Amino acid sequence: MLKIPQIQEIKEDSFETIETAFSGAPAWVMHTLRNAPDPYPPGEVRLGWNRDSLVLLATLPDVDVRTEVTADQQPVWSLGDVFEIFVKRASQPGYHELHAAPNGYRMQLWFPSDKTLHALREVKDGWRKQLIDEPLFDFQTYMDPDQARWKVFVRLPWKTVAGASSERSDIWQLSCCRYDYREDLAEPVLESTSAHFSVLNFHHIPDWQYIRIERE
Repeated sequence: MLKIPQIQEIKEDSFETIETAFSGAPAWVMHTLRNAPDPYPPGEVRLGWNRDSLVLLATLPDVDVRTEVTADQQPVWSLGDVFEIFVKRASQPGYHELHAAPNGYRMQLWFPSDKTLHALREVKDGWRKQLIDEPLFDFQTYMDPDQARWKVFVRLPWKTVAGASSERSDIWQLSCCRYDYREDLAEPVLESTSAHFSVLNFHHIPDWQYIRIERE
């Protein structure tokens, strides 16, 4: 089980301030699952928490950041690069799927269980029934072309992560994933903090990491 450290409140939005806040958080290295050229530096995610939110900082090596997304709630994963978060309380079957595109657009879904997804896959664009329009998280992206990478800072409010829970501590399951589209590849590279080696499916909940946050 991954224990998530408390970090200082982030009151400024500069990436220098954000990275300083995460300096003591351990790096969660992503598994490269499909179609990666050699060499291919993996992405990494750092996790923390503060009074209001679970917070994440993802660093994503990328020689060709690209997306064709032009509005929220489009099928971001099929239109270019994207960072994805899957999160659920370990004791409950429902989970959120949250997408952050490099150009600041989002997609948000709620699935009552993984069985819901299996049923929706039989229906064209069935996933649209699960879209959530009310913003569930905040995020910022930062392009770093000199280092051939982009970064994503995410705030997941406790009301999104924990719902109505008032427990002082809890256990969740979390998985962070990405699609990396490149001009020189016919299919995107897939990466995840979950080891989806037996079943290449970001929604395969048994592979998601258990995490514990103990709040003051």
